[in-house]
Amino acid sequence: MVTLNMLQEGERAKIVGLDDHILSVQLMELGFLPGEYLSITGHAPFGDPMRLNLSGAELCIRSKDAKLVLVERL
Repeated sequence: MVTLNMLQEGERAKIVGLDDHILSVQLMELGFLPGEYLSITGHAPFGDPMRLNLSGAELCIRSKDAKLVLVERL
């Protein structure tokens, strides 16, 4: 198990949980729910934020927020 910010472009993963943090509720409202699958579709020029596909939606997330999402690589 790793955190979302550790994934590279092109990798796929399954969300297994979120760290206990105040932002976790907001991430869950955006669709970062355990059991959902995502793929990394790109990074900004300096690596932050990262772009991903989550359940058909294209989202961007900052690396410091991506550290709160626990994933399992596929």
